[in-house]
Amino acid sequence: MNLKKVRSAIRNFILAAGLVVPLFSTVSCEIGLGESVDTQAPVISITYPPVGATIMEDFILSGTYADDKGITGVTVTIQGTGIDNGNFSMGPLAATYADNIWQINLNKSNGTGIYNGYDIPDGPIEVTVNVSDGGNHTTTEKRALEIDNTAPILILAKPLSTAQDASATTYGRVLKLTGDIYDLHQSNGISVKLHYALYDREAGTIGAVKTLDGYSINSSMTDDSPLIIAQYYPTNEANDDAKKAMRQNYITLYELTQMQATDIPSTRFSIVESSLPTAQRFTAIQPTRQERIKAIQQKDTI
Repeated sequence: MNLKKVRSAIRNFILAAGLVVPLFSTVSCEIGLGESVDTQAPVISITYPPVGATIMEDFILSGTYADDKGITGVTVTIQGTGIDNGNFSMGPLAATYADNIWQINLNKSNGTGIYNGYDIPDGPIEVTVNVSDGGNHTTTEKRALEIDNTAPILILAKPLSTAQDASATTYGRVLKLTGDIYDLHQSNGISVKLHYALYDREAGTIGAVKTLDGYSINSSMTDDSPLIIAQYYPTNEANDDAKKAMRQNYITLYELTQMQATDIPSTRFSIVESSLPTAQRFTAIQPTRQERIKAIQQKDTI
């Protein structure tokens, strides 16, 4: 090989190497963590119902979410955590989601006698919410709740729950209830709504059924500790809020005017018809505007 050919080969090699280096540099810039790669896990929160809420019938479970690339799904799993419902589980169930808000309707009426006609049995439960994104990242949030689809049991000893004049109970200036009451969440207090009617012995007639509520029972209604729902006080003796409330209840119950209340008859009768439980329904609330803003801010920072 002559010297001229050697020099030509070296020059061609150097030119080829010069082309390879920029090409390698260009390719290396495309390899790695580009803008299209999802590296952040989504954020999720449960905002409704509140922690530890006691729930009756169907309810909405909802909250907020955020992700830098958008999510692919939200699922909910329910697990019983009590002695009686520990074997119960449900899910995963798909929740709906849009505009940083997710929600799902739970404990629907099932039209059967199972669990008092609802999907979830009474007792404590834990709900687990999972949110996933396109990068196969998953974030989990949990919340403890309580299901109570069973109304309290109320057995009245006085007054008698009857519309017959022969067994109606006579009251004077104090109207009180006695009997036995039981509820799974009795320690939290049982809200009572009274549906009552008045029997007038002189006229021999029973009035229309009316309603009075705002009472709470924390223990059995014994003779020694009855539930007093109304009591008459003369105006000059109704000197605090409790007595004023009892006096007003008495006037309302017996359909008296303030003028008539100065001379209270003592031969009227009250008939209690029913009561209501304390568990609440959670069916309408969505995350607040502040919670939505917080979710959007989380999206912008991840």
